[in-house]
Amino acid sequence: MELPMSGSFDYHSGYSFEYSITYKQSKWVAYQLIGTDALQTTLPEVQYYNDPKLPAGALDRSDFSQRVYPPGQMKPSGDARADKVEMHDAFYFANICPMQPTFDQENWRILENMVRGWAMIFDTIYVVSGPAFKKNPDTIGPHKIPVPDYFYKVLLVNNGIDMQAIGFVLPNIDVRYDFRSKAVSVDSVERLTGIDFFYQLPDYLEVSLEAEVLPSFWTGGSNSHYIKRMVHPKEKQCVGTTIIDKRCLSMTSCLNVCCAIHGCEGEK
Repeated sequence: MELPMSGSFDYHSGYSFEYSITYKQSKWVAYQLIGTDALQTTLPEVQYYNDPKLPAGALDRSDFSQRVYPPGQMKPSGDARADKVEMHDAFYFANICPMQPTFDQENWRILENMVRGWAMIFDTIYVVSGPAFKKNPDTIGPHKIPVPDYFYKVLLVNNGIDMQAIGFVLPNIDVRYDFRSKAVSVDSVERLTGIDFFYQLPDYLEVSLEAEVLPSFWTGGSNSHYIKRMVHPKEKQCVGTTIIDKRCLSMTSCLNVCCAIHGCEGEK
């Protein structure tokens, strides 16, 4: 369900990806995020790994030696806590793009935490993330890796009681901003990237879901929100990730299992 239409793609444990010869990095990374996986305890890796599935000339560790642009994950390590192999593979360079430091640590990380919280509410979310470019982007490293001007993330909920999609397009700039204002329709992300997302849906559903943005659905108006409010589960450890890529230690009773710092949505 999460795979975009693609002429050729590959996979690691926990995600699929399509490599761009033009931009020397993945054009998209797709995976299914199950909420309970975010509750697991596998620790993140301490280094990134050169990728055996990428061709010669693709981005690797040498391109980040100056640390001007940190390596940013398309599938965050916080979404790979359920399995050691999945966590290891999240640190392959098929899952990496160069990001501005503040963007990586603030805007993108906060969006990742919000998506993880939604997975706790909707049980499963289909996620596709990737870079987008203007003409003549900056480059880094010996392989002259283009630096993305934007990053996108598209999400699909299809859990049997709810069905909805949303997109985000975030400028890759070294300034913190309100990323919620960057919510867009999936159609608009398709126009930006030329990628056909969620094409496996029936046409009538794809056309409807990808054309609209319904903020109220994501902020409490879904059937899943209603049911989770009725369940009243026990307190859990926050599923959010801190600025140093560690799982938050706070306990929370919020619907999305995020503490106040990491985006608590609705007390149970």
